[in-house]
Amino acid sequence: MLEFLISKGMYNVGIELDAKIAVDGVHGLLKGVVFEDCRNLLQRGLKFSLSHVSTNENKAAHVLSRHAATVSQFICWSQSAVLLYQVLSSDV
Repeated sequence: MLEFLISKGMYNVGIELDAKIAVDGVHGLLKGVVFEDCRNLLQRGLKFSLSHVSTNENKAAHVLSRHAATVSQFICWSQSAVLLYQVLSSDV
């Protein structure tokens, strides 16, 4: 994801994850090659905020990731707009 953001020239982003261990690792609280790679990418000029949110706060992303796991062929994410609208509408 970080390489994608950089390749598209998106240097000022806010990232929310429901995986606290990933947030802690990127912030340097844990060691590991993947965390080091993430920190190196973030030092390439990316202005970012990285924070942990609970799964309930990240409901739309959680529903979309579960939906993606059930898809067996290529789809355009715009086809999932109805699903996303339903999730966001119920979250108000």
